[in-house]
Amino acid sequence: MTGQQPLTEVEELFVACVNSAEMARREGDDGKAQELFSHAANILREVGVAGVRPQLESAFLSQFGLFLTSHGMATEAVRMQRLALAIDQQHGSESDVAFTCHNLASAYRELGEIDLALPLFQRAVAGFLTAGVPAEASNSLGEMATMLIEAGRADEAEQYL
Repeated sequence: MTGQQPLTEVEELFVACVNSAEMARREGDDGKAQELFSHAANILREVGVAGVRPQLESAFLSQFGLFLTSHGMATEAVRMQRLALAIDQQHGSESDVAFTCHNLASAYRELGEIDLALPLFQRAVAGFLTAGVPAEASNSLGEMATMLIEAGRADEAEQYL
């Protein structure tokens, strides 16, 4: 957040909850992750959306969406990721948009919606390359190819390998 005002105390608490929830999710501590995501959601409810910067709200929605996807709630995850993408398109960087496109594509993939996921993965790749994050572009390419192979569309997958 270079060039912006420092985070407010509420924003610092919100960021700490979201980051801790994401760490717990990655470590497989689902109960703790859910508790921390709930706490972050409560902060948003208490202060209102205007109480935190749009990028912070987007990060929360996207990370919570990943949690939902990993717990078989991909339909709700799609809703979260779409909200995050709308915010990122207005307020985020190219890499923010690319990450959220990747996450939304992953949720659609989980639902078996390959034709909805594919253009989002492609958009994520383009965004990561534009933002100078080639490792993330490679990740999106790999997920695209894997998704297509799993769907019996190996001929299409070749171009992404």
